[in-house]
Amino acid sequence: MAHHVAAQRLEMTTRRRLWCELTLWFASALAGAAASVTATLDWDTPTGRTATGLHYGLGLFMGLDPAVAGNSGNRTYRTNLAHMAPGLIRYHHGDQMKDSSTTSRGWVKSPGTAAYAWDAAKIASAMTGAAAWTPAPTVMMTVTNWPAYLDDGTGKLRADRYAEYAAFCAALVRIVNVEQQRGVVYWEITNEKDDAYGSNCEELAAIIRLAAQAMKAVDPAIKTGAPAFSRPEDTADVNDFIRESARLGSPLDFISYHQYPDYLDKTFVATDATIWDQATKLGAFTTAMQAIIATHFGAARPLETFHSEYNINWNWRNGSDLRMRSIKGAVWDALAMISLVRAGATGATAWNEADLTFGKLDSAAGYVKRPAAEVYRLFNTLLTGTVVATSGDESQVAVFAIKNTTGHRCCLVNRSGSAQTIQLTFRNATPASEAAAWTVHQITSAGLATSTATQAALTAVAGLSLPADSVTVLALDDGPGLSPPTVTAQPLSNAVLAGQSVALAIGANGSELSYQWHRSGRGPLVGATSPALRIARAGADDAGDYFCVVRNAAGTVQSEPTTLSVHTTASDPGRISNLSIRTQAGTGAQTLIMGVVISGAGSEKPVLLRGVGPALTALGLGGALVDPLLTVRAGDTILARNDRWDDDPRVAPLSERLGAFALPPRSQDAALAIALPAASAATSYTVQITGTNGESGLALAELYDATPAAEIGATMPRLINVSARARVGADSEILIAGFTLVGTTSTTVLIRAVGPTLGNFGVVGALADPTLTLHRGDRVVHASDNWSGLAALATAADQVGAFTLPAHSADSCLLLTLPPGGYTALVRGAGNTTGVALVEVYEVP
Repeated sequence: MAHHVAAQRLEMTTRRRLWCELTLWFASALAGAAASVTATLDWDTPTGRTATGLHYGLGLFMGLDPAVAGNSGNRTYRTNLAHMAPGLIRYHHGDQMKDSSTTSRGWVKSPGTAAYAWDAAKIASAMTGAAAWTPAPTVMMTVTNWPAYLDDGTGKLRADRYAEYAAFCAALVRIVNVEQQRGVVYWEITNEKDDAYGSNCEELAAIIRLAAQAMKAVDPAIKTGAPAFSRPEDTADVNDFIRESARLGSPLDFISYHQYPDYLDKTFVATDATIWDQATKLGAFTTAMQAIIATHFGAARPLETFHSEYNINWNWRNGSDLRMRSIKGAVWDALAMISLVRAGATGATAWNEADLTFGKLDSAAGYVKRPAAEVYRLFNTLLTGTVVATSGDESQVAVFAIKNTTGHRCCLVNRSGSAQTIQLTFRNATPASEAAAWTVHQITSAGLATSTATQAALTAVAGLSLPADSVTVLALDDGPGLSPPTVTAQPLSNAVLAGQSVALAIGANGSELSYQWHRSGRGPLVGATSPALRIARAGADDAGDYFCVVRNAAGTVQSEPTTLSVHTTASDPGRISNLSIRTQAGTGAQTLIMGVVISGAGSEKPVLLRGVGPALTALGLGGALVDPLLTVRAGDTILARNDRWDDDPRVAPLSERLGAFALPPRSQDAALAIALPAASAATSYTVQITGTNGESGLALAELYDATPAAEIGATMPRLINVSARARVGADSEILIAGFTLVGTTSTTVLIRAVGPTLGNFGVVGALADPTLTLHRGDRVVHASDNWSGLAALATAADQVGAFTLPAHSADSCLLLTLPPGGYTALVRGAGNTTGVALVEVYEVP
């Protein structure tokens, strides 16, 4: 009996268990099976990185061959290269230095003789037609080697031929950028020469320095870099090269390096999981390179970094690893590019666009597209913009998300080796509607397929299907209405003295903008919600990387990261050393007036003052003031006058020492070398430029700090304010003010273009609405139109003793911490209007 009861209980328990299992299975079947992986995308949390077309570049293996890349070359090659739309292309091939008449990719005539020279006609034929897509790519040109005639037989440049090689490099710049007007920006000097110079990379640094100097003398707008390290993991050689380049003052703008995975003794039998791990770790070489650059060049010169070659396999002759030809090559490239963006590389170029083994196009099959070609197409056309935070199991599916001016983007790389389904969670600024239709671009072994999926489907339990070894890009375009913000001026990196004030600023276009400054590793900064970030007294704890996030209802954009370093001492602190003003000099209210305020210990401040008129004619400027008169005043007291510059014998040698251009002998230009009395309190002076006989014309007023180098120190008298009042004309007659900051640390300055407020001081004909644009070379550093009463600007003005501007006046102001260098402030009237304006530059302690 007991046995029978026990049997009944067991049967009932079994039935209940089966019923529960059946119920759960039925419910699961109705709802759909749960996704195998999950990921979260936080659309409103930027990572501090911005992805650009420079990150998705390609080396042009065939680009040097006119028979393939030129207009009369292979149409399929050019069409499919344009299909990938790389944002950066790198002209590079080892045959570049071979004879142009016998080698398809050779660009040098008679490379083994003293008559060696570039073949300009062949270069033109090769470069015409290869990059015919929109937007046009940025171009990097590699000077891969030197002609055989210059080689010492061991792969090194002959020691007596350094200058000759520099001239050879400069000749290519002249052919490409001057004669053919191609505007190539990046120039990479040598390729993998650390192999030959591994024990003496300092010598390689000296060679490249001479070449970079010669190339920039031909075209100062280019960026030069080197040396395309073959072994960036050999940090001793890398350190030697970068340290010596910094010591020599080499004019490098970027460092380049390569990396191909080395695994299992280079037998090329690594598992997929191993090479996927190699791809995700590729960015580590960028991180290490940036650390070495920072050690030797410092924050004042944060060189760009280019990972200019990468691939699964370094040995193109090895036929045992053919994964780059298949969908696995597409997965590799996607993982590699994501890693490089996350590491903060300036750019990267895969090796290469078209060949038998590695190319995104198959050269043996008529340049047809391999799967990776579609990866480059999707990354270049969809995945540029602000990188936002994601989380998930990236050992299974890598997740990479972008917000840009067009909409929301997400890349899912299934590297798990099996099919997956992924459920996405969207946080913060998610697309508005669950019914919103996302475009799904999916690259598999079968090719590229495009479909749609609703947001509800992407976030559902069942998730989105991801085939094994696949790359999927999701895209949702924002609807019409308010335009997302765009960054117009990036904050600058700076090195400052402890206790110094710091002002970082971002420029942005758009309506209804809000700002939030972040510090990398610490998140958003409390209260830092204006275009300018102000640190009243910088300390060691303030050193780090900063960026600003700008948003409105249509989207979010972030600035490039900027580095702030803080020094405890500096033997040559940053300071204002020069002001020059070019404008019309007239009479009365239109008199050209410069102001200077001196502060600091010491009894006097030596300066050079110049009022240039006739000498401007020799520079090609018309309508110059024929006979300028220079007058120096302290209040109402005249300290000195001059209307013939060589009446003062000190002017010529002082002008040469300070780098001022030479004035013609006995010209009617005016100049004075004078020591202005200085005191611990600020002392003010004015310098007037007028026509000796009341005439008017174009004039250049210049003020130079003439302190001898041996007397420079932290407590010396310094120029704390330089200013000029002059007439602002239309078109070419705008007010142009140049100033120079010198020293080893940055200087915080307040720059003002004052127009309407001058009327409050009785100035007749004041400029009603001045605009202010600050340039450094050809780069716009920042701009201002109507200062809007911003608190940081008002506080800085009060701190330096500048007169108050009405909160809603149309005057313009900038508060910036600037690294040493020359700057140009352009003052215009809005709508091309004219009038009298005051431009001021104050040092803000």
